[in-house]
Amino acid sequence: MRILTRTGPLLALLVLLTGGHTLSAQENSTIVLPPGYDSTRSYPAVVLLPFTGGGAPRLLSAYAAQAGLRSRARDSAEQQLAALLGYMYPQGAGREAFAVMLSGGWGREEDYATADAWSATIVRYEDEILADLSVFAARHSLDTTRIVLAGYSMGGDLAWALSLRNPRRFRGAIVMGSRASYRTAASRMTVLAAREARYFFTVGDHEEPVRLEGARAAAGLLERHGVAHRLRVIPETGHDPAPLEEFEQALRFVLWNSPPPSAVVDLGTGAGGAGRWRAVSAGASHTCALATDSAAYCWGHNGFEGRLGDGTIRSRSYPAPVAGGAAFRSLQSTADHTCGLARDGALSCWGDNSGAKLGDGSDSSRAQPVRSAGGYRFAAVDAGGGHTCGVTTDGRLYCWGSGSSGQLGAATRSRSRVPFPVTGTRRYRAVAAGYSYVCGLEVDGTAYCWGAGNLGPGTRQSRVPVPVPGPHRFESITAGPGHACGLTADGVAYCWGDDGGGYFGAGPVASSFEPVPVGGGLRFLGLDAGASHTCGVTTDHAAYCWGRNERGQLGNGSTSNSNVPTPVAGGLRFASVSAGTSFTCGATTAGAAWCWGWNHAGQLGDGSRRDSTVPVAVLNPRETPPSRE
Repeated sequence: MRILTRTGPLLALLVLLTGGHTLSAQENSTIVLPPGYDSTRSYPAVVLLPFTGGGAPRLLSAYAAQAGLRSRARDSAEQQLAALLGYMYPQGAGREAFAVMLSGGWGREEDYATADAWSATIVRYEDEILADLSVFAARHSLDTTRIVLAGYSMGGDLAWALSLRNPRRFRGAIVMGSRASYRTAASRMTVLAAREARYFFTVGDHEEPVRLEGARAAAGLLERHGVAHRLRVIPETGHDPAPLEEFEQALRFVLWNSPPPSAVVDLGTGAGGAGRWRAVSAGASHTCALATDSAAYCWGHNGFEGRLGDGTIRSRSYPAPVAGGAAFRSLQSTADHTCGLARDGALSCWGDNSGAKLGDGSDSSRAQPVRSAGGYRFAAVDAGGGHTCGVTTDGRLYCWGSGSSGQLGAATRSRSRVPFPVTGTRRYRAVAAGYSYVCGLEVDGTAYCWGAGNLGPGTRQSRVPVPVPGPHRFESITAGPGHACGLTADGVAYCWGDDGGGYFGAGPVASSFEPVPVGGGLRFLGLDAGASHTCGVTTDHAAYCWGRNERGQLGNGSTSNSNVPTPVAGGLRFASVSAGTSFTCGATTAGAAWCWGWNHAGQLGDGSRRDSTVPVAVLNPRETPPSRE
């Protein structure tokens, strides 16, 4: 892995510590216990991995030197860890200690010279680290539920790959200066989300594009699966390990869930509740958002159905907490109801229940969350017009609510108050519910749709799943009232169905049974199909929208329609976007929430009811004075 000429102080220290000489391989891993080690306590552990041209001990030594330890050559690893902890807790107050495992060996260019060599390197380190961890855990008091990996360059790539391959063993990683190109099955990502794994990426702004793009793509993958993460692009650096202050923040984030301050400042503004929000979901005239502490908030039109879930029927133009205080890992809002998925896969829904779409066995609307019937554990869920669908953790797909157009996917079922299995034995990994149809992704990425719509050649309605035409394999899928879009593994977006107003983003196209590529040559991390427009986040975290724009829902400062992707104004860096009915909301990489477009019911969350053709910051609940309503 080539080192750029622009380097930082830590990389210079690493070069100094290696002395410019060839290093001999360290055969065995070692465990470094914290000062004052107490066998009656249980300590989390950080596994430091080797980098290209050096071993894990060199990385610990370099951080200890930055922390103020002067006599590097004569200091033991225990003294180096003590220096690092002393830097993190200079007064000793609130000290949280951890152990460090220094992985054996050192990185060589031949370890990743070919794809086969890299695969063999991953397996070799995996076998050695898991075996050594078992030995150390038997001898010392380690918290085996809180073991994370950390590495720079080749070590960062290893940390990323090993954590994905072993989601039940490792609870996240610190990935520095890495391509992060390894990918794994969606089922393992589900395990990481359920275990509340955490990742911290650092990359220099002068790094090679392949590493910058790799880190951003990896962060986007985690975002899509609800795995907590932070991406820090460090100014004026190249292929470097994270500076000590960033490494400290990374340790606090992955080990103890402490939010890193330098990773939650968006454009220096602090607006949009920076650091508070993980994701936003836009409905017809209300919005719900997931906070960084996994709490749910909603705002906009409430109505007699109680679609804000706060136990009242009062509409609000600012975020209000959903009743019950439950912790969620994802939210999905639609026209008049919302569903939230807990970490353990339990599903709760609230709002309008006409057609029995809440799935609690009744027809009664609910102004606060109620559990769906059946006790199923879901990995993914989506709320449609009069129905809801979810994929269980074992890949089974269930739908419930109104099925008058066949959207339940059951030939003999037109309505169900509880989750009902979709016809067939296929295993699914994703689902998208439109107004009167549903699309699902099989585990291999094949898309199927059912219900009423442009489902396939000559098929406008089907009560059982029919394949979407074409050879495409999708990573994710989204559905609007009449059009659906899918995203391939390499970030290419396709749309199909009805294109009454440029919803495909492919220029002047009417309708198509077969997926049509979105124009502009953009690569996306995520997409969302709204009522009359579509939005996506590109691999460089820019937001683009296309389709109808009568209320400014494209966010480009105008009300002119566009049948090709147009960038959202403001230069904000988004992690995800959600397209509703004539408005859009998004969460930035800094954890801020912004909305734009139609605001007749306060669904933009800025404390007003004025439309906006550009993003406006969503208020924090604590920022909202009582007089705003």
